[in-house]
Amino acid sequence: MCMIQKKIGNITLLAMVILCVYLSSNVWLQLPGLFNYDAKAEEKAQPDDTLTTDIWQVVKPIKNIIKVNDNYTITYSDEYDIWGKAVNAISDAFENYEESNVSESAAFPSQYLKFDFSTNIPSEIFTYGMSIENEHIKENIKSIKNIIIDLEDIHSIYFYNGENTFKIENKNINTQEIINLVKQLDFNHETQYSFGQEIGD
Repeated sequence: MCMIQKKIGNITLLAMVILCVYLSSNVWLQLPGLFNYDAKAEEKAQPDDTLTTDIWQVVKPIKNIIKVNDNYTITYSDEYDIWGKAVNAISDAFENYEESNVSESAAFPSQYLKFDFSTNIPSEIFTYGMSIENEHIKENIKSIKNIIIDLEDIHSIYFYNGENTFKIENKNINTQEIINLVKQLDFNHETQYSFGQEIGD
């Protein structure tokens, strides 16, 4: 009799342990969302949920150098969004690259707006940001250190890579809006620079 009671006790104890393990696993071992991939939740994700960055807020010049008539100045701000308008003109130049007159140029235009970057930027960054696929741009203009807008010719843009300057001319390039903005600047409030003068020795 004693032996049967011990067996019943052991079976009952074993059943209670199994029941405790089962119940505790339902409470403690369920980690919602950790092991289960919720495809429906991903489908419902809005575009606002992803981090988006305007590449032209990252890739932008550190300063602008302006030469208009006898005025020569350097600006570090872009309150008129001249860079944004220049990106559109650069995009037009690259989109129409094959039909353009592309040549190496030894000289800058006499009146210009020059965008100065802190380092040489691979041209692939520009073509990628503009969704343009053109191997000739990557071969000819490998990197960009300066972009120069001719303030007298609305159909041309210059690219300087640290060694050579390339001029792209095309009727589809139109920098008139940029030229108008630059020529409206009040140079009396900008820092003036003068060449060919000596102070002391």
